[in-house]
Amino acid sequence: MKKLLLVSVFAVILSGCAVRAPRGPIKGPVYPLQENSAELLGTRVVYVEGGVGETVIFVHGVGGALLDWEKVLPYFARRYHTIALDQPGFGKSEKRMDYHYSIGNNAKVLLALMDAKGIPKAYIVGNSMGGEVAAYFAIHYPERVDKLVLVDAAGALNLPDLPFIPELIWLLAKPIDSLSNRSGSNDPHTSDPERVQPNIAQAIYNSDEWWACREAWRDEVYDIFRLDLKPELKKISAATLEIWGSNDPLLKAYSKWYFWEQIPGSELLIIPGGDHTPQLSQPRAFESAVDGFLQGKPNPAYAKRGEKVRLEKKSAGN
Repeated sequence: MKKLLLVSVFAVILSGCAVRAPRGPIKGPVYPLQENSAELLGTRVVYVEGGVGETVIFVHGVGGALLDWEKVLPYFARRYHTIALDQPGFGKSEKRMDYHYSIGNNAKVLLALMDAKGIPKAYIVGNSMGGEVAAYFAIHYPERVDKLVLVDAAGALNLPDLPFIPELIWLLAKPIDSLSNRSGSNDPHTSDPERVQPNIAQAIYNSDEWWACREAWRDEVYDIFRLDLKPELKKISAATLEIWGSNDPLLKAYSKWYFWEQIPGSELLIIPGGDHTPQLSQPRAFESAVDGFLQGKPNPAYAKRGEKVRLEKKSAGN
């Protein structure tokens, strides 16, 4: 009886969450740089663009938007041809119930955007799920990657392929977003309250687009857990910098070793005080680290091979 009651309560919770009451159109924030959109692989993708020179493309994480980069985009647009996109199902990009949301498709959309813009090669910077997309892109389209920057990247996880997992994962959206330190209404690292109200996550939740976004969130997180890139990381040939926030509460220390140890010649930089989105919590340190790497400047703060134990102790102490 107790088990039956628990199952019944759980079913009620799920059914209640799935009620699609009208919420109205999205009232999104103002994006930095020049906002554009393109039809890519059958879905409308919104992106921003600014600056001239070598191209750097920023790819956000699950549940986020290109606003995850808003504190650093002006800096890079003054130095590079800078692009940041809303991945399908997130931000202001189209959200469809019939679209197959996955890491692989996100990489194909990134490739299609580069083709549409006539960009033969670019610096690719990805955070969290965006880091997994960037790594996947570098593995499968190596000729299109100049340099690669992985920021607190996903891709080193593996979850059993159980049929009920996708239906449960989306329930984790709020706690994971909170740990990402990105979209909470009182988050000091999110959009400037004087310029952007509400932030993009709130805007989507309060609109009719939430239901399709929920599907994207569920499918993408499931793919993060299911798609394990560890066996393929050695295929990455682009010069790679891995950035990790010392206080990341979402992806713990073990994840970073997989990338650093498996990607040939990669560098690891730990940003003190950084969280899961160090570009928001420590933007000046992030700008300096990425710009220096793209320019080929040596950085004495890069971790040295053989220091894994010391760094693990240092990370544990933060």
